[in-house]
Amino acid sequence: NEFGKICLSCGQCTMVCPTCNCYNVIDIFDVTNETIGRRDRYWDSCMFVDYSLVAGGHNFRGSRADRLRLWYGHKLKTFGRNYGRPGCVGCGRCVETCPVEINVLTVSDALITEEVSKK
Repeated sequence: NEFGKICLSCGQCTMVCPTCNCYNVIDIFDVTNETIGRRDRYWDSCMFVDYSLVAGGHNFRGSRADRLRLWYGHKLKTFGRNYGRPGCVGCGRCVETCPVEINVLTVSDALITEEVSKK
């Protein structure tokens, strides 16, 4: 929560991360000809407020803290569970580009402390 208060949700960390690959899909169609259309995939960021926005206006990760927790949890926990190693390669690009200087090491320590306190 403390990092969520200062995070700008600018997505710079995810755009420079070599292991990030979030994307969104949009359908483009021609209203004058229903047989013409395409589906485009474009780079997106799980740090953007509208990334988890679904029909009806519900947002599964509406707060910045929720989005940070998802991103770091994915990099440090989920990725390791699924692939046998963490998704963070330790390059430090996210730290260098963050305008409010959120550090992956500080956040990972906080997440570990949070997990331990839940047990």
